[in-house]
Amino acid sequence: MSLKSLWAFTKKCFLLSLIYAPFFLFPSGITAQNNSGNESNEAEELRYLISNFLQSQQYITEIDEDGDITFKWNGERFYIILYPNDDMYMSLVCPGFYEFSKKTEEKVLRSSSAVTGRTKLVSLYGENYKVTASVQFLLPDKREFPLVFPRAMELLEAGIDRFYEELKTQ
Repeated sequence: MSLKSLWAFTKKCFLLSLIYAPFFLFPSGITAQNNSGNESNEAEELRYLISNFLQSQQYITEIDEDGDITFKWNGERFYIILYPNDDMYMSLVCPGFYEFSKKTEEKVLRSSSAVTGRTKLVSLYGENYKVTASVQFLLPDKREFPLVFPRAMELLEAGIDRFYEELKTQ
């Protein structure tokens, strides 16, 4: 093994250790403060782990007043919604990515419905003259979030891209 390839391998290992360290150092023992009084420590722990992972991937995260994790990517705001009564269930949401009018409502809703029916895990829906895209999934082991997140983002992006393609055919 050359010195150059050994250095590249070392850098990769270091980066991976930074990404996954919180998941291995605190597999289930983080004691987070319970801000709302209604959420379990499990939900707070999951929020902490997800937020740390996203930050390690260069996303700037915030926690909104509902406890959802928000971040921006490609000019769009995304949310990761956690459900306090179901620690395994979560949603990745891109709200209001497309605005429409009463005049184009039928075309937009047909396109949304077509994409929802043909794209794995992706749901598109219109509300208040804006289209929202989401991916819902179950995560039995919170340490697997780094493995699931890239695929969830791919699916969400594919759904949004298909929506724009579908609009052209309507």
